Amino acid sequence: AILAANHASFMDSPVLQAASGRRIIYFMTERFYDPLWGRWFFKRMHCIPVHENTVYNLASLRIALSLLKEGKVIGIFPEGGISRDGRLQKARPGALLLAQKSSAPIVPAFISGTYQALPRHAKFFRKAKITVSFGNPLFFNELSNSLSGKSGLEKATDNLFKKFRELGPNHP
Repeated sequence: AILAANHASFMDSPVLQAASGRRIIYFMTERFYDPLWGRWFFKRMHCIPVHENTVYNLASLRIALSLLKEGKVIGIFPEGGISRDGRLQKARPGALLLAQKSSAPIVPAFISGTYQALPRHAKFFRKAKITVSFGNPLFFNELSNSLSGKSGLEKATDNLFKKFRELGPNHP
């Protein structure tokens, strides 16, 4: 399955992992994956590095497709990075492209409270109530309204973000 969630804080990955019943293998931007101080840790966590400057990371998608075939859970934040203000950012199509190519279900999740606990540029944790809401598994054809190509990816991405908003009703 593909676990897709909003991304408001550096805390989101461990919070989502703690709330999930299965081991999650995350996509991760190379900027954080490559420095020596983190590379050994992220390799041990089996993170999949992605380039920031491209929309489609084909090598990363191939790795993820292989892992999905093995029955693994892939975690992805479709916003492509941590929100600067805690609000949902513009979606990127990677999660939906992965779902389209793999036929794996997407499980939408909405994480709330992590932005309040650790905003992007904070140096210390703050006390906050953190919750994770999981939606029902969805398939690409459902999200895309059976459209194909670029218009199908766009429709599926829009519908996934509608699901995020439904799961986080107090979120703008």
